[in-house]
Amino acid sequence: MPRHRMSQGAPVPDRTDASVRTLGGQPAHTPSRGRSDQEAVIVYGIHSDIGQRDSQEDRALVVDFRTADGQVATLALIADGIGGGTTGERASYLAQEIIPALLQSHTPAASEIPAALVEAFSETNRRIHAEATTDSRRAGMGTTCTAVAIVSQRLYLAHVGDSRAYLIRGNTIQQLSIDHTWVESALQAGRPAEQLRNHPNRHVIERYLGIDPDMPIDTRYRPLGSGHGLTFVDSALQPLHLQRGDSILLCTDGVSDSLEDVQLLRLVRSRRPEQAARAVVHQALQASLRQSRLEPGHRADNTTALVLDLPGATKVLALPRWLPWAAGAATLLLAAGGRWLAYHDPRRFGSLHLVASAEAARHPLLAGLGPEPLAPGFDGARLAAAARGRRASVKALLLDQRVVAGVGNIYACESLFRARIRPARPAGAIARARLDRLAAALAGVLAEAIAAGGSSLRDHARVSGELGYFQHRFAVYGRAGEPCPACGTPVRRTVEQGRSSFFCPRCQR
Repeated sequence: MPRHRMSQGAPVPDRTDASVRTLGGQPAHTPSRGRSDQEAVIVYGIHSDIGQRDSQEDRALVVDFRTADGQVATLALIADGIGGGTTGERASYLAQEIIPALLQSHTPAASEIPAALVEAFSETNRRIHAEATTDSRRAGMGTTCTAVAIVSQRLYLAHVGDSRAYLIRGNTIQQLSIDHTWVESALQAGRPAEQLRNHPNRHVIERYLGIDPDMPIDTRYRPLGSGHGLTFVDSALQPLHLQRGDSILLCTDGVSDSLEDVQLLRLVRSRRPEQAARAVVHQALQASLRQSRLEPGHRADNTTALVLDLPGATKVLALPRWLPWAAGAATLLLAAGGRWLAYHDPRRFGSLHLVASAEAARHPLLAGLGPEPLAPGFDGARLAAAARGRRASVKALLLDQRVVAGVGNIYACESLFRARIRPARPAGAIARARLDRLAAALAGVLAEAIAAGGSSLRDHARVSGELGYFQHRFAVYGRAGEPCPACGTPVRRTVEQGRSSFFCPRCQR
């Protein structure tokens, strides 16, 4: 969602552009981790997506530090750079580096954590402002930042900007942080929400780190049950007392601008932290991409979520979305050891067979299959041997399971694009060097698709109920009329043997 910052009392467009795809040197997805402090175990997951922006200006981390009285505290932090390009990246990087470093080096007592958080935020603010005013390349840079420190089930909050902190407890969700935005100020002044939904200043941020050398740091939170009203509690005076099983969600505005609270509740309470973070980012990105198609000029923002589960968290099983209507399909449920297995075939092309492992390779349905692209030894030589003398298209060759097993229409189109081969080209007329490229492209596309959880276009979902997101990386499939990502030429669609083929007429020969 486009955002603006306050400058001399007027909204100024935020030019958000250029960066890396990692969060402070960590992978964009950090697996769930935990730490043990006697009985307390906090498990967390982080996930981020660059969206349709040229840069990744979001940062997120979870670190432990020890208080002066020997207790282990957990700091979770999320920041969203403002200013565009390297300026926003630099500002959020400073927040990610300075705040935990100061907390870890100062070793505050548990009761001193609120003051230590405020001082760490203030020092970060001074550093960002100093760089922005002394280096013309950094002019206008800033960052939102929301951080929680948890010690002995007490939560302290410090935040500036519109990145958010939520508490999930049972079947309820509460936004803890207070947005420092024009809209929030208007709501607190009594303006009806309906008047603000499409207001031109709805994305203006009134406060962020770097805007002023003496930026006030907000330590207030909304207590559970207060909704979005005007009831606030200062965590510096009265920390939020957490309960066993609570979850905390930190997110940037790429999430909160796209998903309602009830959606966040459903996604977080039904998944482990790493799955929840990934699901929140995926659903927010999907919503933003839909908006991009409806609103010219809208570009999906950087989107980041951080989920923490406190001890005793019990997740409600996220049942597959197809379960209510599965009775009308070929479905088998087997209960064993408390687990369940479901075979569901919405298109009814498959079948289920019980076969001894030693006999599987000789089963009539498997014996005639060709090698898989990810199998050892699969290379251009195998494709060349299969293509020799064939007049049929190379696309038909790839979809022939006797030649290559496991390649469907989507991945055939994407692999041919990467190999720069036109789908309709006769297989027997393709040089060996190009087939070598095609074999490598097949393996690369399938490996990336597996890592992304597949492509959720209609009915595909993983066993956890989560959707795949490789469809966001399609170069040509389903993009007829859109510019080729390599040369800008409009992608074309043809129909061959009843299947759609998508290709770039300039890149693919």
